[in-house]
Amino acid sequence: MIRVDQVSLAVQGKAILQGISFALEKRSSLGIIGPNGAGKSTLLHVMGGHLSPDKGRVLLNDADIKTYKAKELARKLAFMQQISQVESRFTAYETVMLARYPYLRWFQTESDRDHQICLQSMERTCTVHVKERQMDEVSGGERQRVLLAQVLAQEPELLLLDEPTTYLDLFHQMELLNMLKQEQGKGLTWAAVLHDLNLAAQYCDYLLLLQEGRVAFFGTPHELFRTNRLEEVFHVGVRVVEVPGLSVPQIIVTPKRVPLTPH
Repeated sequence: MIRVDQVSLAVQGKAILQGISFALEKRSSLGIIGPNGAGKSTLLHVMGGHLSPDKGRVLLNDADIKTYKAKELARKLAFMQQISQVESRFTAYETVMLARYPYLRWFQTESDRDHQICLQSMERTCTVHVKERQMDEVSGGERQRVLLAQVLAQEPELLLLDEPTTYLDLFHQMELLNMLKQEQGKGLTWAAVLHDLNLAAQYCDYLLLLQEGRVAFFGTPHELFRTNRLEEVFHVGVRVVEVPGLSVPQIIVTPKRVPLTPH
């Protein structure tokens, strides 16, 4: 679905990403994890075509992402911003309808099919009841579900999410991630920057662990949780535990402090 090939990027002379390479298959999910300042959101923006790398390339369906025209790319890839970047003066329905722009010609108005897709997306995310409210009048959990409805209405093959669970309580975090897994079952491929490592392990097929702009690990949650990589990257003690009813292990942070070591 998407391949990141030896991507490097520097900002004002400081290296943010250094030789990043990995590939994500269709109908799979990726959690991008790592300490603050590791380059997670920057990598996501490079994957979405918002930033151009200094070196390397990003391939979407085997074609360089730079070769896509804006509307063509928007029909294949959607990007869900953080909750703080919502435009409050629009209603929830108008916010979702913005996703249909890539499918409209100049001066063309929304068709019955566009309205049907938007309503279906709001039904799938349980947000129809707030469709007439302005975005600053809905709760944080409802707002994130509206944003999810918006990107689903865009009908992408690949969905990128920048910290989608920020500001959400545990219930709404799991609700949003459950919706993503449901859409994945219908064919969606998605990648998200996540801070909760246990939730990332539960909901993502693969984890990409970044450290100082480099790939410290790429693989399944089972593989990562059976290494000492988390201790090396986060500099805390980690104990892996098996939880009844879960198919993946979870971690508990211990009082142990892991000293900093040169990269």
